[in-house]
Amino acid sequence: MNELNNNKPMNNHLNYATNLNINSNNKIANENFKKEINSTINFTNDSIQLDPNRKNIINKINASKAFNEACDDMNLSLKELGHLTIAYGRICSEIQNRGINVPDFNLDNYDQETSSFLPFISKMKEFTQNYFSKDNHFITSVITSDVFLGFCDKFEEKLKKYDCL
Repeated sequence: MNELNNNKPMNNHLNYATNLNINSNNKIANENFKKEINSTINFTNDSIQLDPNRKNIINKINASKAFNEACDDMNLSLKELGHLTIAYGRICSEIQNRGINVPDFNLDNYDQETSSFLPFISKMKEFTQNYFSKDNHFITSVITSDVFLGFCDKFEEKLKKYDCL
């Protein structure tokens, strides 16, 4: 019966902790072993380099999170939220038709021009103010230009929170 207990995970853990000389506070008690670990790991020289395509993907993922959080922060009904996303798409299409690069959430598209959300939000706000009157004009049947501009401000804030380009 004792042979069965030696194969249990708990006993393996205890044997492992004993061999490494780890005390009950999960600290390494053996100073020589601690020095050996510290001498083999050099955190100051370690770094991770991402290629530009990966940076664009990460940026788009973070921009998507920012977009969703901005939508949540607007406290809109489902109908209003639907109209808000339609307005976003409509305005993006209008801007793109005028020859301005529009960022997208497509992860297969590595183009830097379609990954830069933060500068685009400024263009989108300017376009909205110029294209729709400042008199609380309806962009869709439910969303007014003031509501949309408020969304743009929140989206911009969230993009900065996630360090998006």
